[in-house]
Amino acid sequence: MRNIFLLLFVVIRFLDATAQQTYETITVDNQVREYYKYLPLNYDANTENLPIIIVLHGLGGTALSLTAGGINQIADTARFIPLYLQGLPNFLGQNSWNNGTGLASTPDDILFISKVIDEVNSTHGIDLTKVYMVGISMGAIMTFHTLTVLNNRIAAVSCHIGTMSTQDITNYNPTFPIPVQQIHGTNDQTVPYDGTPLTSLSLVPETLNKLKTVNGWLGDSIITNIPDIVNDGINIEKIEYNCTGAPLEHWKLNGADHIFLYQPANDTSGIFVSWYFLRQFSHPNPIAVGIDENKPKHQYLFDFYPNPANNLINITNYNQIEIINIYNTNGQLMSSHNSQQQININHLSKGLYFIEFIDENNNRFKKKLIIN
Repeated sequence: MRNIFLLLFVVIRFLDATAQQTYETITVDNQVREYYKYLPLNYDANTENLPIIIVLHGLGGTALSLTAGGINQIADTARFIPLYLQGLPNFLGQNSWNNGTGLASTPDDILFISKVIDEVNSTHGIDLTKVYMVGISMGAIMTFHTLTVLNNRIAAVSCHIGTMSTQDITNYNPTFPIPVQQIHGTNDQTVPYDGTPLTSLSLVPETLNKLKTVNGWLGDSIITNIPDIVNDGINIEKIEYNCTGAPLEHWKLNGADHIFLYQPANDTSGIFVSWYFLRQFSHPNPIAVGIDENKPKHQYLFDFYPNPANNLINITNYNQIEIINIYNTNGQLMSSHNSQQQININHLSKGLYFIEFIDENNNRFKKKLIIN
């Protein structure tokens, strides 16, 4: 009889734990999108203002499968809310993300991510300074892509076995740098570490070089060898680049293929590696409300770099822009240009200006431009 009561207790505790995880839907661009939300055990909305971690699966993967990966158990004690988002099929029928690669899907996933943040904040009052992302493979590529637009919402990211798309290598020039952790196997046969890159995708050194530039690398680093306890043929180096803008960390999995670390098969767990990195950081000035779905979908992709600038500025998504105008602070038009990728600003004096983008529907969007 005692064993029966013990079994019932275990079952009740299991049901109590699983009841904390819910299947959620949200409408984005008139399309129903899916995700799973896990509230830590004994979560109290009246007293807790928790961080969130947005988790993105790999190509062909599912959000549901990631819920069994151990993140929920960490959330119970570390006190954060995991959100597992579901990608939609690409042209080959594989669950994917719209991240600028050859196997991308077509829905507006950046808008999806932004709306999920808004929804969870409205229902749970999350800590908007601690919105994190963890991406795996295709999900990591999408995580990098998200930073090109939601730089004002994401506090830090951890990217496993995925690199930046070639598009994002060009376009990623954020207003301020974000802490990034990149984890990759040197023998990866799916997303190559180095050698010959996949079409539309960068190699690990290229991604790291871009991040070094953005995050302000000073040229030195600290390398820590992770204790090699398990006989898995993998030796791990943690490389911390000395950056002035934001931390940059690379876990180099020497000898590893396209794998996500987990114990006891490996020396450490990818989930622990991600959380111990992410939990250190807070966004200094996050926006409270995300993308306006009623505005043209591409307006939030209109941007330029560098800023401040002193010679040339590069225009992102210039092929969706009809006219580019530059005004001084008195509203005087200083120059006007048809759609082009680069604009020479040598003729302008130092100071504050406004750059205006006009799209094919005559929608107008302005951003500040500083010339030094």
